[in-house]
Amino acid sequence: MSMQHVSYLQRWLLLARAQKQTLRILSEEPVGFELSTTALRHGLPRTTMQRALEALERQHFLRQDLAGPAPTWRFEDPFMRAWLATLDNQ
Repeated sequence: MSMQHVSYLQRWLLLARAQKQTLRILSEEPVGFELSTTALRHGLPRTTMQRALEALERQHFLRQDLAGPAPTWRFEDPFMRAWLATLDNQ
């Protein structure tokens, strides 16, 4: 087991359920997804997903990219998306 995996797993285990769900959703959605539509499609209240995104930003999982025409959420660590995909395969 790699040190990176252990580090990710330790951080993952501390997250609330809605935060885990939001990270998984973000890892599957295209950049620039529409929050309300995406939350509804995945069965999460919009406000729950918004609060989870904000908490994940405070914990340095995500950051808001304000460079484009609309703010987008991006992973702080570009390898986190790939690691999340491995969770489904275990």
